[in-house]
Amino acid sequence: MSSPNEISPEITGTIPLPPKAEINEALGANHDLFTGIDELIDNSIDAHATKIAVVFYLSDMRMVQIAIHDDGDGMSKETLEKVLRLGSHEARSSTNIGRYGMGMKEGSYANAGLTTIVSRVRGHYGHGYRLNKQTLEAEILSEKSVNRVWNLRDSVIGPNRGTTIVWNQLVRTYQGNKIDEARAFVSSTLERLRKHIGIRYHRFLESDRLDVSFHNVVDEFVPGLAAGPKAISPFAYRRSGDPDYPRTLTLDGKKDGPAVTAHIWPNRSRTDNFNLEAKDELGHQGFYIYDANRLITHGGWHGYRQAAKDTKLLRLEISSPELLDSTYMTISPQKGSVRLTPEFHDLVDRLKDPSDPSVTFATVVADAREALRASNSRSADADPIPDVTKDFPTAPKEVIWETEKFIPGGQVKIEWGTVEDGGFVAVDPEAHTITVNDSWREALAHTTATGSAASNPGDEAPLLKTLLYLAFGQIAVSTRMSAKAKANLELQMSILNAAADVDPLLNDAS
Repeated sequence: MSSPNEISPEITGTIPLPPKAEINEALGANHDLFTGIDELIDNSIDAHATKIAVVFYLSDMRMVQIAIHDDGDGMSKETLEKVLRLGSHEARSSTNIGRYGMGMKEGSYANAGLTTIVSRVRGHYGHGYRLNKQTLEAEILSEKSVNRVWNLRDSVIGPNRGTTIVWNQLVRTYQGNKIDEARAFVSSTLERLRKHIGIRYHRFLESDRLDVSFHNVVDEFVPGLAAGPKAISPFAYRRSGDPDYPRTLTLDGKKDGPAVTAHIWPNRSRTDNFNLEAKDELGHQGFYIYDANRLITHGGWHGYRQAAKDTKLLRLEISSPELLDSTYMTISPQKGSVRLTPEFHDLVDRLKDPSDPSVTFATVVADAREALRASNSRSADADPIPDVTKDFPTAPKEVIWETEKFIPGGQVKIEWGTVEDGGFVAVDPEAHTITVNDSWREALAHTTATGSAASNPGDEAPLLKTLLYLAFGQIAVSTRMSAKAKANLELQMSILNAAADVDPLLNDAS
């Protein structure tokens, strides 16, 4: 029904309103380096890539170029020209994530003044274009230039198909003139990117559907392999905070209805899987929404309710494609946040456990509160223990870090090194260090790290290091030692050294 005051003008013609090149600056306003690379990885996965190589080019320890290569299907000339247009993208499916046709352009314009794209379909010649953020045109690369860009892939990714994207004139890099600050910027950026990718794509990485590798090219030398991302699942707890969880709730308790899986974490975890990208302690509760197996949001209630300390262990996993429909939520163009609709609020209120309809979302919240209360009550029974450094073996470290009751004085570090007089182990309370004789490292690491040397040096000899922590950890963080404590330590060292002197495994190794 129209308003009585509605204006109905006569139309005499139209004029075109093409955007100006300045729009490219606005396109990248909501991206940073991490979400920009996200967009390219998303596109690679949609193109059925199994390998992605990210290469960082450094000059005087400053990041000057980034290249992202994949072994996906590649794009024909016609398809590539289509996706370079703003708003153009491949049709949605259950496995791809594109919605708006903006991602590759947005992510690239946010990070680079120049973006070069070269793609090749198996059995065909490659073709390429360069985008300049200052224009609305795509520059066509010569055959020679296409080959030169394609050759960047030689030592980092194998197949003769796929897509390569190169960012130049980087805008989100260190701009100062101090080499130590430049080095620190690169180191912290790569570490944060490893975690970011490890979280967002953890389902792909942990199932070996995708291999993402990092490489550094320093001052024009050949690429060197760097530490790459590993899966960081927000639900990879060693044991649940409540034995009845995880549990899945569905709309009205119907077995085939849209589902939400509730998880209750154990209290006081300090693992990367719990801390994720280092939000505050209340920032990890809430909704974990997946789109085509990419983790879109990791935590936050997005207006459904307020974060509270007593629900900080509660995480809701949402993977049902039905819930990604616009009826329930709108996903941002950057695919990093959501807006929930009133229908979603109604859906959560109607969630029930199909195996026990009396269990609702309110029940889940109450259980999360009780798990936290019970954990806090139990924690009062245990004595404080020494804290450990990040390079302590992973499995026992996670258990240690599940308590916040640490002895004051610092963190215990256990390392391989030189021990005076060739002894087996030495304790240095001033440095909070327990040193194991490096002469026996190979024998001990191989026999106590699941039958072979651990891929992470910190995980070598986990049982040995844990036993040494339990035996000498309190001494290692002691601010002062009595004469009796020193005498006891010397006696314990003598006993250990005597056992090491006659152990055939250690003597064979040395």
